[in-house]
Amino acid sequence: MHRNVVVLYAYSLFHGLMFFLPVFALLLERSLESVFLVTTIMALQAIINVLLEVPSGAISDKFGRKTCIVWSGLLATVALVFLFIGGSYFMYVMYVLINSVARSIKSGADTSLLYETDPKNFKKLVGWHHALWPLGASVGSFIGGYIAVVNLELTVLCSILPFFLAFVATLFIEEPKMHRTTNTLAHHVRETVAYVMHKPQLFIMFLIALLFFASGEVTHQIDPLFFEEKGIPIHVFGFLAMVYYFLEFLGSMISYSVSKVFGERNTMYLSAIAPMVLIVLAVISGGLLAGLLLVVSSAFWGIRQPLIMNLYHREAADHNRATVVSLGNLANELGFAISAPIIGLVADFISVTQVMLVLGSLYIPVLLLIGMIHFEKKSKVLV
Repeated sequence: MHRNVVVLYAYSLFHGLMFFLPVFALLLERSLESVFLVTTIMALQAIINVLLEVPSGAISDKFGRKTCIVWSGLLATVALVFLFIGGSYFMYVMYVLINSVARSIKSGADTSLLYETDPKNFKKLVGWHHALWPLGASVGSFIGGYIAVVNLELTVLCSILPFFLAFVATLFIEEPKMHRTTNTLAHHVRETVAYVMHKPQLFIMFLIALLFFASGEVTHQIDPLFFEEKGIPIHVFGFLAMVYYFLEFLGSMISYSVSKVFGERNTMYLSAIAPMVLIVLAVISGGLLAGLLLVVSSAFWGIRQPLIMNLYHREAADHNRATVVSLGNLANELGFAISAPIIGLVADFISVTQVMLVLGSLYIPVLLLIGMIHFEKKSKVLV
């Protein structure tokens, strides 16, 4: 296995060891005392990501994948220091600002590096790449749930070491041969946007990604508040988060095989219908059952993401690959940035449980858009 693949796998695994994940929203809410303020912090991160996504992809296309990934690893570690200090809206904003820069400059660079290292096996490799983060997150969440019983801030402190190890791993990346753009960043962005506008498949997929994030990611970010409303003890949050990320890991692992058996279109339909049904069942259920129903939807998130990423890379060209992926990630963040504060504001007036139904309804237009995409035909054999 190529060194770049090993490094990216290690990076994903170490970055998944975020022990504060199961209590992140609760950590913020304890300091800010408002669901709306918590969601504004989350939305702010998404807005900053929106502003940085496309320029960062262009930077990767111009200056190389390794530069972006190394800086991302360093800044992500620094961001955790601000989150650990926390205690005020300002410190959380600083965390969000630095973390958003870290996420954005890696966005597109990692999967582009993977594609350029081994394009023939990309679909399988990207499944593993997306799977290892939730695998690490499932372990980190399980342990983090017990750490949180002692102290919420301690979960952040314990996360700094694996993030630093991930940064060290990036130093061993080998820059692959690639056709780098010679245009200015602004010209390259304009050129890529024009390229996308002439690729209707990409444009529709960006809309699908926007709606998936507007529902799925917001649901996930506020699920600790949902668990609290359902009367689930805080030490169980870690178990539920572990289940969530482990199922996402399994979903990513089987994505390639499932799409080969059922076809990409049917698999995408399944990944939209199942979470919608599970949200409704979770809302009408109580206690631990409600929490389990909600987190099971992560398996379909895991199945979906490699398919979306494969389509992005299939439609992109070498000179704009990272920028195209960044545009897709921009759609993700834009969906979250629009949805999160609205959902948070409504939740302050009614309840988190009730707004879950609103989030579930966003999957309906996704079903219409999936019908407009040209996917690969179903294989007759399972590879």
